[in-house]
Amino acid sequence: MNTLLERIQNANKERLAIQTELKSISEYYDLSYEEMYHYYHAMKTKQAEKFIEGWVAHLYGGTKINNKQVPAEYKKNDVGDIQGSPKLVLGENNIELKTSFNHNKASVGGGQFRLYEPVPYYLLFRSWSDTEYEMFLLTKEQLVHEIKQRAIDSGMSAYTQSQGSGDIRNLTNEEKFARLDENVNGTRDDKIGWDFNRDTEPEYYKHFCDNYRVTAEDLRKKFGNEEVAS
Repeated sequence: MNTLLERIQNANKERLAIQTELKSISEYYDLSYEEMYHYYHAMKTKQAEKFIEGWVAHLYGGTKINNKQVPAEYKKNDVGDIQGSPKLVLGENNIELKTSFNHNKASVGGGQFRLYEPVPYYLLFRSWSDTEYEMFLLTKEQLVHEIKQRAIDSGMSAYTQSQGSGDIRNLTNEEKFARLDENVNGTRDDKIGWDFNRDTEPEYYKHFCDNYRVTAEDLRKKFGNEEVAS
């Protein structure tokens, strides 16, 4: 019987061999979710991050944002990852995508929300298993509202510390709310992390699903791509 180290070595060799056989990631955008899930996990980390952006955008007829199409005055900004329709219109159809494949934690949300950037929509893509996923679409205003309202209703911290946001452990929720507003107004540039747990907050999860859960068809209608095949 092979030792654990030998099994790891063999698995790593096979993984590297598979990665050399992969084609351009755009070749796999039309895979079913069940197929995409396994391709995603076979790819190198950076490649997988770019792949999931293209796969999600392909679902509803959008595309990944091409920096060459971003107006010069916004090139230093993070204007999102994907766009709602083939033509990029900043402030109208650019979307920040947050994805999670972590099955050890039943959380919905994301890290490093840059609310100071010119991004009108946030799409949360949550993989629950190799056969189930959910998507939630919120406007920036809706996201800020949910961060505040959940904190008010639950008494829990409004949001968690994220890269570049500084020490927030001693801030009250009211102070965190003020910082949220400052970020939206562009006077701060924090990267805010926020999520909730569907298992420990089932009522809030239901509220979130009722108000923000979307399908590919919903997104096609939202962004005028109804002609795109399912």
